[in-house]
Amino acid sequence: MCGIVGYFGFRRADKVAISALKRLEYRGYDSWGIAVKSGNELKIYKKVGAIEEVKDFELGEGNIGIGHCLHPDTVVLLSDGSVKRIKDLPEEVELMAYDFERKAFVKARGRVFRHRVKGLMRIKTSSAEILTTGRHKFFVFDDGIVEKTAEELKVGNLLILPQSIEIRGKSRKLKEIDYTVYYEPDEEGWKLIEEKLEENRDKISNATFWHLKRRERNISNKNLKLLGINADERFKPVSDHVNFIRLPEKTNPKLMRFLGYYFGDGSKGKEV
Repeated sequence: MCGIVGYFGFRRADKVAISALKRLEYRGYDSWGIAVKSGNELKIYKKVGAIEEVKDFELGEGNIGIGHCLHPDTVVLLSDGSVKRIKDLPEEVELMAYDFERKAFVKARGRVFRHRVKGLMRIKTSSAEILTTGRHKFFVFDDGIVEKTAEELKVGNLLILPQSIEIRGKSRKLKEIDYTVYYEPDEEGWKLIEEKLEENRDKISNATFWHLKRRERNISNKNLKLLGINADERFKPVSDHVNFIRLPEKTNPKLMRFLGYYFGDGSKGKEV
């Protein structure tokens, strides 16, 4: 178990990443790190211990970055090929680590540090006990249902803590996302394209027509669709700037559980 946050936008990535990691502090992690792309340089900062004491953190200008914190239950790969949880490791251990200069995995000596997160609050109710940081939010009944952080709670506040949540309903179909994939046709594929180009000349631009006619470019899934061609074994996906992912066609328990974790524990921007 660990926490990961990534950012790509117009703000400073180091500021966004450290703010997001602080939101995950109540989980009780052992260490954390942040990497930021600053110009052509990748800047990395790693530290053992709590993040709450860090003030005015700056790693470098850049709007692309990632933050990562490790929980004691996080599994790590040892040099002998075994996998163990951090909490089960001895104080000194040999791990497999990635060397950014050599661009390869290498054996590395590691040390395990143990600490407790500072500033945790213990909240007791008649039926439960909760250990959390002051920034964690709760639903409170106060002339209606409102959100309050643990720091804002007072004795006598009525917390809403569901014993269980039953969700009934049917799976819903998700909207298709329009993304581009490029394909490299084999000889049979090119022949089919040339045949369909003549039949569908009016459906594609003149520039695209001649690029494909001369076999100067690979063909996109969008142009295949315009030509009425299915991307079968004659067309090999070769795009190197598109992530080939399989998006779910409809909602399912695993997807909704992930979204629940994300919106419940993570950090989201206005665009989400």
